[in-house]
Amino acid sequence: MRQIFEGIRKRWTIIKINTINSWQEETAHFWNNWGNFFSTLSYTIVIFLFYHFLIYKFKTIAGYNIDQFLLLNLFGQMFFYSAYGFSKQSIDKFIMAVKKGNLDFVLLRPMPSMFYISFRSIPIISTFRDSLITISLSAFIINWSNLHLNPYNVFVALVMFALGIVIWHCIMFILAFTVFWLGESKRIYLLSEEISDNKSLPYDGFPKNIRLFFTFVIPSMLVYPLSVSIFLGKSTTKWFFWSLTVMIFFLLLKNWVWKQGLKAYTSAS
Repeated sequence: MRQIFEGIRKRWTIIKINTINSWQEETAHFWNNWGNFFSTLSYTIVIFLFYHFLIYKFKTIAGYNIDQFLLLNLFGQMFFYSAYGFSKQSIDKFIMAVKKGNLDFVLLRPMPSMFYISFRSIPIISTFRDSLITISLSAFIINWSNLHLNPYNVFVALVMFALGIVIWHCIMFILAFTVFWLGESKRIYLLSEEISDNKSLPYDGFPKNIRLFFTFVIPSMLVYPLSVSIFLGKSTTKWFFWSLTVMIFFLLLKNWVWKQGLKAYTSAS
């Protein structure tokens, strides 16, 4: 029991220190940060107009009306800031540490090294600043009364969404860990963005075989399109158990790939 509490204490200390360090880095580049904010805001407005023009012409697409499409976009915004907003900088720093050999300093310290590199950078300011207005705007323009939501479906969908963020966090880091063998993996882990491009489309609009492939083989639709479908009552809540299984699998796989990578790294050193 004492070891468990000590492990929790170390991880909390890592989160606290890395948050403070990220805060100091972000506040040092004022105009660059706000430029990113206006870029994100412009993207949200353009997407909003695009959906309106699209639905105005076709009325519904894959059974989704304008408000359902806007809900899908809202989930997409939340996913981007939760997954890439918090993980990208940590992955970039990890890859650079391996390439330069600076990872040695992390491994020699008495702390959980994989946890440290997973949350090495915690960009609170930029993530909160960029997401606050864009997510609020996306939520505000939805006519929620037209969605006819079931509270139970909403709850299950939100839990599945959280599981999907963990799944994609693991996938991004697993792809980044290939730097141990290849010497570079930035482009490889960015494949996660390309692989997950289909997640911005309605789950119900794909043929059954495509849905199954991107749910069971490459779980990109499990990240949030399926959650949105459950949120709207279009899919069954039984998918929750598959999401939980996939999350556990990828957490174990991330840990295993990390250990195999460390063997290659230390032998090379």
